[in-house]
Formats: sequence, C-alpha cells, structure tokens
Amino acid sequence: MPLELFVLFFAAGLMSFVALHHAASNLTKKAPQQSLFAVMILLVVPLSIFQAWMIQSSSIEDYLLALRLNITAALLFAVLLPWFIRYQTGYRALWQPVISGLLLLFIFLNWWEPHTLQYGTADRLTYATLPWGERVAQLSGSQNPWGYAAIAVILADYLLSLAALVQHYRAKPRWLTIGLIFGLLLSLVATGLGISIRLGWLDWPLPGPLGFLGMVLVMSLSLSISSRHELQRSEQRFRALVEQSPYGIQLVDATGMLVLCNPAWQRLRGMIANDFVAGPIQRDHYVLRQGLIPYIERALRGETVDVPARPWDTGHAPTTVWIHTKISPIRDDAGHLSHILLVHENISAQKQMELAIHRIAASVASSSDDAFFEQMARHMSEVFRVPAVLIAHWDHTRLHWLAHAGIDPLPTGLPERIPTIEPPPGNELQRLEDDPHWVDALAPLGFAHLQVVLLNDHRQQRVGYLVLLHHQPLDTKPLNTELLSIFAARASAELQRQAADRHIRALAYQDELTGLCNRACLRERLTAALQTTETSTHYGALILMDLDHFKLINEALGHDAGDTLLQALTAQLQTLLPPHILLSRVGGDEFALFIPPKAPDFNTAERDAAQLCQQILNLLSTPLQTQARQFSVNASLGFIVITPETTDANTVLSQVELALYQAKNLGRNNVQPYVPALQTAVERRLSLEEGLRPALDRAEFHLVYQPQVNAAGQFLGAEVLLRWQHPVLGNIAPTEFIPLAEESGLIHPIGLWVFDTACRTLAAWLNQQVPFFGHLAINVSAWQLADVSFVGKVHSILRTHGIDPRWIMLEITESMLLQNPQEAIDRLHTLRDLGLRISLDDFGTGYSSLAYLKDLPLDQLKIDKSFIDELQQKNHHPLIESMYAIAEHMALTVVAEGVETEQQCQTLIRMGAQSFQGYLFSKPLTEADFLRWLDQHPHVL
Repeated sequence: MPLELFVLFFAAGLMSFVALHHAASNLTKKAPQQSLFAVMILLVVPLSIFQAWMIQSSSIEDYLLALRLNITAALLFAVLLPWFIRYQTGYRALWQPVISGLLLLFIFLNWWEPHTLQYGTADRLTYATLPWGERVAQLSGSQNPWGYAAIAVILADYLLSLAALVQHYRAKPRWLTIGLIFGLLLSLVATGLGISIRLGWLDWPLPGPLGFLGMVLVMSLSLSISSRHELQRSEQRFRALVEQSPYGIQLVDATGMLVLCNPAWQRLRGMIANDFVAGPIQRDHYVLRQGLIPYIERALRGETVDVPARPWDTGHAPTTVWIHTKISPIRDDAGHLSHILLVHENISAQKQMELAIHRIAASVASSSDDAFFEQMARHMSEVFRVPAVLIAHWDHTRLHWLAHAGIDPLPTGLPERIPTIEPPPGNELQRLEDDPHWVDALAPLGFAHLQVVLLNDHRQQRVGYLVLLHHQPLDTKPLNTELLSIFAARASAELQRQAADRHIRALAYQDELTGLCNRACLRERLTAALQTTETSTHYGALILMDLDHFKLINEALGHDAGDTLLQALTAQLQTLLPPHILLSRVGGDEFALFIPPKAPDFNTAERDAAQLCQQILNLLSTPLQTQARQFSVNASLGFIVITPETTDANTVLSQVELALYQAKNLGRNNVQPYVPALQTAVERRLSLEEGLRPALDRAEFHLVYQPQVNAAGQFLGAEVLLRWQHPVLGNIAPTEFIPLAEESGLIHPIGLWVFDTACRTLAAWLNQQVPFFGHLAINVSAWQLADVSFVGKVHSILRTHGIDPRWIMLEITESMLLQNPQEAIDRLHTLRDLGLRISLDDFGTGYSSLAYLKDLPLDQLKIDKSFIDELQQKNHHPLIESMYAIAEHMALTVVAEGVETEQQCQTLIRMGAQSFQGYLFSKPLTEADFLRWLDQHPHVL
C-alpha cells in the first residue's frame, strides 16, 4: 500500500479508537464536552478517508465529490469546536452560535457551488510525484471567493476558542486547560498549513488529518488525565465523607464480606479502632444480636431496606443506645450489584424526646392532682434515668412535698426550705455538700448529686421545685436541659391550675362582698341536705328575701353606699340567726336562709319559717346604722316548706322565688308562703306567652263590637274589642293577655292588626251601604302611643282603606301620662289634626291629673265600670256627678261604660247621662250579629 494511503487510513483507525474510548467513558459520566469531543474525533475519520479518495481520483468529477465531502467534514469539525469550548469552560458568548451558523452556511455553499467552496473553476486533473515516488492526483483551477470568507471564519473560530481557553485558565489554572490550549495551537498550525497548500501558497502535499492527529492526541491525553484526577478526588471525598460522617457506616461486597466500617460506627458499637477485622458480615456480633441477617439478605437481592430502630447495649456510658439502620444496594456501571451500604444512626435523643412527650401526655391524663405529680415523678425518673425525683410546692414559707419517686418513704429530716439551692441558668448539677441539711437527709441513701429546677408562674414568682437525685453526674447536654424545661413548664402549669381552681372555687361558692355562701354554694348545700336521711323524715324551709327599692339607693347614693348597706345588713342577720341556719347572698339584694330539715311536721316547719320572717321584718323596722349614715329599708319575703317528698334543689329555688314575687305583687314589705296555685299561675302565664307569639300568624284573634247608644236606645257608635281563641286554653280574657302583649312588645303588631282590620271592615260596610251612622272606638295602648312611627302607620292605614278619620274614635287610658306625658300629648294633637277623635277610657281610675286633662285634645270621657257598679247600692254618686260636671265644663261627651241594669241607667240619666255602653243594651257581638243588631235598632241622624 502506498505510504500516503497507509498514513491516512492509520490516522482514521486511530481516530476511531480514540472516539470510541471517549464515548464509552462518557456513558457513566454523562459530560456533554466528552460527547462533543468524541464526535469531533469521529469527523476526522471521514476527513482522512475522503482525502485518500481525492489523491487516487481518476477524473475531475471524482476529485470534486471527494473534495466536497472532505471540506464538509472539516467544516463540521469547526462547527462543533466552539460548543466543546463552551461546555468545557462554561464560557458563553454570542460569537459561538454566530460562527457555528456561518459555518453551516458555508457547508451549504460547498454543495451549492459547482466546483466546491475551494475552486471557482476546475481546469484539469494532474498527477504529482512525491519524494518517495508515490503519484497523487491534483486539480488545477481558479480559487472560489467564498473560500476566502470560509477561511476567515475558521481562523476566527480557532482564535476565539483559544482566547476562551486562555481566559478560563486565568480564572481557574489547571493542567487540563494548558493541554487543551496546546492541542488547539497544534490544530491551528495544521489548519494554517492546509489552507496555505489549498490556496497554492505552498507546494506541499496536504497534511490532511495529521495536524488534527496531534491536537486530538494532546487533548485526549489531557482529558483522560483530568478524568483520572477527578476520579481520585471523588474517591478521596467519598472516603473523607465516610470517615468523618456522624453516622455509622459499613460497606459489604456482593459476597457478604465486610469491606470497611468508619470510626463513627466503631464508637457507636463501643469498639476501638484496632477492633475492626474484615470478614463475613454474618459473623458480626452486632448483626447477629440485632437480627439483621434477613434484612442484609434482602439488600443483597437489590432491595433497599429500612430496619426498625432497636436498642443496643454498648457496655459503656451511656449503656443503651437506640440505633436505626438503613441498608442500600450499590450497583456498578453495568447495573450489577457490587456492594451494600449499611448506615446506622444513633436516635437515642429522639427516642428520649418521644418517651418524654409520651410521659408528659400520660401525666396530663392523671385523674387527680396527687396522681398527676406522682406519675410525673416516675416518668422523669424513667426519662432521665435517675434513681429518684422529688416534686415540691412552695407557698413562700415552707415546702410541701407533692410526689417522690425512688424514695419511699421520704427520709425524716428532709428540709422544709431550699434556701441555698438556687440553681444558676442551665440547671447545672450541684453536689449535696452544697447544703448540709440535704447531706444529713440523703447522703445515707447513696445520693451524691442533685439537680434542682425552679418552677415559676407567669409572673416569674416561685411556686415549686423539681429535684433530681443522682449517684453520678447527669448528662447536661442541651437535650436533657430542654426536656427538663418541658417537665418544669408542665409542672408549673399544673401548680398554677390548682391555685386557680382553689381561687375559682372560692369565687364560685363565696360572695365576694359579704363573704356569705352564694347561689351556687346554696344549691350545692341544699342538694346535699335533700340527699341525707334526715330529709326523708323531717321538714325544713327555705326563705328568700329581697330588699324593696334597693335600686333607688344605688342610683341616688352610689353603689358604694349600697355595698355598705348590704354588709351592715349581713352583720345584723348573722347576729339574729342561730348557727344551724345557712345565710346566703344569692343576688344583688337577695338573701336566702336555709333552715335544715329538723321539724317533725309541716305545720311546725311553716310556723318556724313564718316566725323567722317576721323577726327579719321587725329587725328591718329599725334603721340600719353604718359609719356614714342610717338606712331605712323594707323587704319582701317568700318561703317554702321542704318536705320529705322534696328531692330537687332547683325546684325548691324556683318555687320559693314564686312566693317572693307574690309578696312583691301584694305591696311589698310582707311575707308570703309558697302554695301550688302560684306554680299553676306561672305555668298558665308561660303557656300564654308561648302561644301569644304565633297567635297572629295562626289567625287566632278576632274582633267583636259593642254598641254605644243614647238614652232613647238610638245607635251612636261601637267599641272594637279584641278576642283571642287559644287552641288549647280556649277564650282568653283581654285583661289576661293584653298585659303580656305589652310586656313582650307584641302589642305593636297586634294593635296595628286591630286598627287595620277595623278600618278594612268599616270600609267594607260603607261600600255595602250598611246603615252605620256613628263611630268606631278603637283602643290604643300607651306602648303604641310611645312608638314614634305610630302616627305614620295610622295615617297610612286610613289612606289605604279610604276611611274618613272622623269615623274613628281612639280610646286611650290615663297610664300613657306616666311616661313622658308631654311627648304623648304632642302625639295626640298630631292624631287629632289628622281628623281622628280622642276618648279617655277608664276615667277616674288612673293618673287623673286635671292639669294634664285640660291639655289633652279630648272629645270624650268614658266613666269606668267600677264606678257604675257602685250605683247598684245607692241612688247618687258625688264622684260620678263631678265627672259629668267636668265634662260639661270642658264641652266633652261622656259615655257610661258597663251599664248592666235599668236602675243604673235611670240613676245615670238623672245625673245627666246621655250615652251608654254595657250589657243592658248589648253584649259584644261578632260582625254578623252586630250587623243584624244595626238593622233592628234606630240611629241618630
């Protein structure tokens, strides 16, 4: 084979070997620069082959095709060069993609031009003889101008790449970078020679791949040395990582042989450095004792295994550690298992923390205060591995030992104070010799060290101590200090909770002002008394007392004066009462007196309670003297007899309150016993209140009409009256449910419903031409009149139904003048201005102030039925005659209400009466009956 061909094919083979070597090495490293370098080397192979084809060509066409391929390979090499430099150095610049793009354009032009990128024309193919006698083909022709541009770009590519390597070396000096610079310089020289020969500047044979060969060898050698050094550094880092790791590490090969273990594992197991001997892992004492063989076998099959934490006796302090092991397989480049790695972690601190948290949680669940501290002491002894723990409460005078674990019983002579034990920050250990009192008490038990933890409340006031006793010094590492703080915080919280419970109980069962038993205390004492055997055969009593008008004292003189009065009254009552009677303050000005069941029968217990109540009233008849002044007060009292059948304290309290309310309702300053009728009345009232709210929606209300006539029996008008048909209780009298409606505020919607219904009914009568020539009298409550929107609502209803206001007479009572009379008078004037007429109902029974009467815009007075009833026994009544005289003087009409007999009617006529209403003329009628009544009676025209 000719020498030139041999050299070219040898270079191609060598480049192939080097390229495959770098490609194989990169399979595990995954470095992009290695892949690029392998491809660049592979491009040298076609460069050599196509040059061999060129020098053996027999025609211009063959020569040009081989040349095109040869130039394409060279340009592709140049395209990849800046990207290799970019990945190798990390240097990124705009020129890299720009030059690569231009070189790709020249590759296109190389195939576009008819005679390649090198020749503009191809004249003839000649043969030259080399010095050693070998003939090679050469093409003669003119140069292509595009070739010069391509040469410039290639040179710029090399020079910029060289500059990037130099810049990288300055930043990070490395032998690898020097090798790459040298190789790139060789390639630049070879490229320059090749360009000079192609341009005809040198009459030499083309060096072909020989220039690349030097560059590739230098750069390949540099990369290989760098990779070897990197591998060595990686191994050193791995070994340092293993040697310095805080975790214990064992490395086992695929055959089960122990390869290495690090110092951390040796310390964890309690070995010394020379104890390690390589051998089968199955013979390892720790592996056998801990039962790790099954887990190791699973790992040798390629499984990652997490071994549950297990305790291990190290044989030295600390004697027991908890070790968590994880076993992981290690595979080689081919994916085959080569080793397994055992990583052992000492989790004793974590286990200690878990145990402490568990023990603290268990302490919280203690059923009693004593059990809580006893459990805490035992748990602390277990967590901190100390033989004894003491817990004490400090009341600022002496110690109270709450719990002691490990010492039973407590030694005699244990100090009641800890004056010299004031532990510095960190709860450092102290020796018992620091206090001779502790030495005398505890040294005989073998304790040499103690650790005291202060227990402080939220104000940093001392509330107790934790005392840990040791035979040897305790490990004071941060974890133990933190755990001690947790236990101390929990113990402090419990001591504070107990103190708060004691304070709360005092507040809950004792009246703060008087020091007496309060309502909760009374209920508890009463309940306990009802459960005793004496209650089953004897009788007792409960008295409830309320001061009359005590609120006025607070408002006039201030609450301090009221408090002083209550304290003085308490002192007087305590002097009066025998010791067995329990005095309680159950409310602001309410006192209760519980007489325990001692009486043999009901009458005796009732008499004793009534006598005691009278004694209290007699006591209050004398003014109470305080330091500031005298107080004259009265009281209402109610009492109930406690019988053997009485079992519920709450029932007794509610029933005695009914008796007290009855005393207040009957004028105050008196005594009332509880009778079942009071309970019945309350239950009926409750039923009425519950039924009153939905009554309007259920259409349980209806209106009736009672005619008003003159002395001749002619119709003048009618009063509209409200009736309630309760679904269970039947007809409810207005005198019973109207006050409930006023107290609950339901009088407003009910009153508007009455007014609206009456107006709607009147409008229907007028439209139907019913012979109604008079007025409708509609009652208005004082609560309605106090509503600022009442006038507007009345006016709106009148407009809605088209009613002339002169048809409506509003009946009011004198009670409206009790609250803000001027505002009520102004509102009545507004109603009068609308055209409504005003009647004063129940005249003579209420406020009856002539001063206000002259200011009211009245049209009519109605004499109350109570005055009319008195006419049955006498033929004249000066008060009624005066009422008629007043009405005549004020030009008001008068209606005598509740006329039931002819005698009453005639007497009233003699007094000058002209208008009447009552059962003598007609009872209240339903709408249908009222319309029939109208048809049968004459009207005043």
